[in-house]
Amino acid sequence: MSTIDKDFLKEVFKEANSHIRATDRKSLAVSGAFIGLFSIYLSSVAVGRWSNNSDSLTLVVHVAVQAFFLSIGICIYIMQQWYRAWKEHYIEICLNIRKQFMPDSDYPGVLPYWLRHELPESRMSVDNLLKSLTGIVNFVLVFIMSYNLLEIIIDRKLGILVVAMLILSYVGMIYLADRNIQKKRTLFA
Repeated sequence: MSTIDKDFLKEVFKEANSHIRATDRKSLAVSGAFIGLFSIYLSSVAVGRWSNNSDSLTLVVHVAVQAFFLSIGICIYIMQQWYRAWKEHYIEICLNIRKQFMPDSDYPGVLPYWLRHELPESRMSVDNLLKSLTGIVNFVLVFIMSYNLLEIIIDRKLGILVVAMLILSYVGMIYLADRNIQKKRTLFA
């Protein structure tokens, strides 16, 4: 391998590492901000600031605020999925570059853990935990919204249909995001 190729691969390795760190920071900032905003919303609901009036106009405002939080939560969930896919992509690049310079048999135990082995098949990680937490928060919002919609809609059958469609839409969105945004697929910037 020529010196130019080695220098190029070293620079790509450095860039991929900086992208991994930046992706982690972005993911944590976005997740923390959303969960913090949801905590503020939930504490204001728990204190009773929102439940003093139960007329239909107040319930419509509740549903609008919950729909706003849910739409932001869905965007956050999709962003977390993209961040995870890109992070796995960058780690794979770093592992492949490391194999060019340091074969596994020559340097046992010298490298950091994440550079010693291939990517594990286990899906347990802090990224996935935060994504799951965001999904749970969104699901809580869906149920709170469903409860309020059932109080607003007078026709019970229509209310149940609207709630069922809301829940199925949310579950479908989660399924499509998890299925379509993966490292194994083509990642577009």
